[in-house]
Amino acid sequence: MAENCDCGVIGLQNMGRPDCVVSFGIPRNFIAVPLYDSTGAANFIDFTGSSPFDLAYWQALTFNTDKSKRFQPLPILEDLELPIADPLQQTTTSGKTFHVVDGIRTATGMFSGKDAYPALKRQFESMRCQEVGVYIVDYKGNISGLINNGNFGELYPMPIDSESVVAQLMFPTFAPTTNQLMLNFNFTRDLNTEDIYTMPASELATDIRRLNAMIDLRATIGTVTTTSAVVDLDLNLFGNAQARTPFLGATTPADYTVFNTTDNAAVTVTGVSESATSPGKYTLTFATQDSGDVLTINYVNNRFELIQNTITIP
Repeated sequence: MAENCDCGVIGLQNMGRPDCVVSFGIPRNFIAVPLYDSTGAANFIDFTGSSPFDLAYWQALTFNTDKSKRFQPLPILEDLELPIADPLQQTTTSGKTFHVVDGIRTATGMFSGKDAYPALKRQFESMRCQEVGVYIVDYKGNISGLINNGNFGELYPMPIDSESVVAQLMFPTFAPTTNQLMLNFNFTRDLNTEDIYTMPASELATDIRRLNAMIDLRATIGTVTTTSAVVDLDLNLFGNAQARTPFLGATTPADYTVFNTTDNAAVTVTGVSESATSPGKYTLTFATQDSGDVLTINYVNNRFELIQNTITIP
């Protein structure tokens, strides 16, 4: 019996449609997210209630401090295609054909120019490491995902076969072609395309095509005293062969989170100053800590996030 057959109903499913239906356009890019957060709860976009779904709403998803709940908008993908393989069918010697299972849908496209930065290959392929789903954003700014079990208002990501994700760097040629980073993956076989629904851009209070993913920072710890720490901040993956790109202007104390793991207590950063001669070098000041105490330092500001560092008070 076919998957869409309801044995309790005699007759065909109704196949009509209203005059006005919401549909999606040509795919532009994806927004990736873990299928489940650290508690095991499914991640989804909550379109219930009266939220304006404005920039602040979306940034709460893309800049979420909990990485297991963080949405990752990918750059625009040129020549993005989502073809589906032929279904698997059995044909008997009598000529009768039986449907076995639908074909697998794949995604293939290319990041170009600055978006094809080689180090991003590692970031994109990190999707192999856990269960991941994607939303499709089209060129008009509509977003598509799945409605599960008829729960309208909750838009879930489309699950992908994480281990199929591959990103391949292509060098420029005189053809001419620019540098490109090819992205390919498969959707899971159990993707129910009949459950795909779209939230039109007209219902959103911001242009989600302009959303950006977060950028990793790296810290190099310098001189540490009982009341201060010198920290060099740079962009972890970006720079030239000589050095990473310094991170400038991080002088707002509230953007830093310092925690004394020895005393199990938060430490308030009372001041931050940037060196006038060494870009990206900062001196953080805080209340007096005891010798031997271990402190962690984090930094988060909009798109930028520091990979946690640990210091020991001398």
